[in-house]
Amino acid sequence: MAYIEPYRAAIVTSVKAALGNAIKDCRSHPGRFDLKELQTVATKSPAVLVACLGIAKIGGALSDKREIDLVMAAFVATADAKQMSRDVAGLLITEALALHIADHQRWGLGYVKKPTNLKGTNLYSSAQGGKGVALWSLSWRQALIVPATGIAADDQDLLSIGLNYFLQDPVDDDVADAADNVALDQT
Repeated sequence: MAYIEPYRAAIVTSVKAALGNAIKDCRSHPGRFDLKELQTVATKSPAVLVACLGIAKIGGALSDKREIDLVMAAFVATADAKQMSRDVAGLLITEALALHIADHQRWGLGYVKKPTNLKGTNLYSSAQGGKGVALWSLSWRQALIVPATGIAADDQDLLSIGLNYFLQDPVDDDVADAADNVALDQT
């Protein structure tokens, strides 16, 4: 059974619900990004992008459980709008998001411990400022308690991969236009 991806998806769902109409886009993201990608993200701002930045450590097996300590981040991207500057919007959304995460979020999952080491970083630079974009990062660590036995060789999560295709750009909803399930070679 997979644990990290469903955990990240639960964060996205929770953030969407908590911030509601204050953001236009909230989704998972593969990690950090550069200025060019930030400009693309900012076209649908304000946006929150949730990423797993790494595994800080994997604890030894205690009885039948093991602890995986993840490094997570939520990037807040804003652009200037008539109602509010990108700077003010970034501060307000980052504050609301920080309080939501700090509220001992376990994201509705029984195998997740409380978040620790929550910190916010203003990632403003003159290069992105000239492009009309502001960026904040909230990072934290959070441990998942998973079975110590590892993944079974016949685990269904390793036998196939689901692919969703979004043909419109930018994506206005979370509904895939097409989907495939691809069986992975087991040799």
